[in-house]
Amino acid sequence: MHKIESLTILSSAACNLSCKYCYITQDEKTAAAQKKLIDKIKNEEFLSGAISQATPADIRSIGLWGLEPMLTLDVFSDRLDYVCKTLPNLETIHMSSNFQGDIEVFINLIKNVPKDKKLDLDLQVSIDGMPQINDLTRGNGSCEKIVNNVKKLISRLNETLPEYPNVKLNMHDKATFSAKIIEMYDEDRELLFKNYRFMEEFYVEMISAIKSHSQISFNGSGGTPEKPFDYSKKHGIAFLNILKNLDELIKTEKFKYVRLPLISRIKRIFTFGREFNNKQFMFTCSANRGSISIGQDDNFTFCHRDFFNDNTSINRFTNDHYIIHKDQNMAKRAYVTSCYSDFPRLKISQFITMCKELAYCGLIDESYADYDKAYTYAMLSMADQCPSDQLRRYGSPYISDTGSMILYGNGAMDYLIRRIHD
Repeated sequence: MHKIESLTILSSAACNLSCKYCYITQDEKTAAAQKKLIDKIKNEEFLSGAISQATPADIRSIGLWGLEPMLTLDVFSDRLDYVCKTLPNLETIHMSSNFQGDIEVFINLIKNVPKDKKLDLDLQVSIDGMPQINDLTRGNGSCEKIVNNVKKLISRLNETLPEYPNVKLNMHDKATFSAKIIEMYDEDRELLFKNYRFMEEFYVEMISAIKSHSQISFNGSGGTPEKPFDYSKKHGIAFLNILKNLDELIKTEKFKYVRLPLISRIKRIFTFGREFNNKQFMFTCSANRGSISIGQDDNFTFCHRDFFNDNTSINRFTNDHYIIHKDQNMAKRAYVTSCYSDFPRLKISQFITMCKELAYCGLIDESYADYDKAYTYAMLSMADQCPSDQLRRYGSPYISDTGSMILYGNGAMDYLIRRIHD
């Protein structure tokens, strides 16, 4: 049987089985689908379909992910004892939240962890910065709600976690650079400085509020650019200016927690680059083995994002090109989607060719016409590609997103590489 390391469950299409991670998500557009999933989790052994195609002892990770897992977290928490018994080697539950709901759902999850179960909880907080920046995309008043809720949660965790020494909680933020935000930062350097002073103060306050007896860690992510997006050369030059200005601020004001975007991903490539061709899944997103839905609908996807979009390209890629149908087993499906991570040389060759074309056209720096430099850029960019987005846009998971190439290829990538070697 093909080894499955984790599960995926999504409310918009009920349950989804993945070879890498498991996600339970909330799709507000399909209330009926969510109700059906909630009823399923409440009233059935809802993992039975998933574990029929996997070895339960192999599954080590579950994620509660998607539009907003807080809305279904209580229902899942009530079944946590069943989940832990069904998946005896479960080690991690991870999720991403907009943090605008009731934070008690997280406390309820901790209280439902069996006393004899050692479990890590990874919690991603979606916040882009101060209200002027964050509320552009996350709604008016959202920044204040998020900050207050994180404070409340840390206070409650300080009270609760000492009673659950078997539970460890890791928190980090997730900031997104939209094209609009990139333009705003480039036009107003002081706005950039003001926002990251806000973020540093936020990190300092949160970390200082954590009591030493609580098993909590809190880290800043540095942020990632929005994708896919048709960035122009102007955006690429602006992003380089942002990196330089932010780097200056970090050094001048001796920030402890704010860091440059993408820096950790680039360090990972240079630290573990020798593994790139034989363990490429180490450098990609969680879609590196693909997934299959179980429950209300049967769908075949690369990741949880495919449930909220048109699947025409995904279905054509899997069914027409590889003749994979829903009645075939998980091992065959996993083979198809593993092409995303198992054939890096194919992707690198395609990326290098695109680099040369973009360089010749003047859309990225002309130095990327050089094979060795394009190869390095390809390795770095492979860790930042989304196969689901590439399928939707280009009909293939191998074709790189030209928008991201242009964004990073006008000095930003060179600057980040120099910074990690300084």
